[in-house]
Amino acid sequence: MVDGGLDPVMDRSALVVAWFRDTAAVPSGEDADPALRGVDWDALAPDHEL
Repeated sequence: MVDGGLDPVMDRSALVVAWFRDTAAVPSGEDADPALRGVDWDALAPDHEL
């Protein structure tokens, strides 16, 4: 989530996570591993201006 003091149109946050699995199924929602769902996006994804 982008810091509330930044412009919501011109600012974004980004994070790349490499998650290796035994299958090609894309993890999402409740089917995703709890460790993947527990990634602290706000603490790890830096904000940047477009």
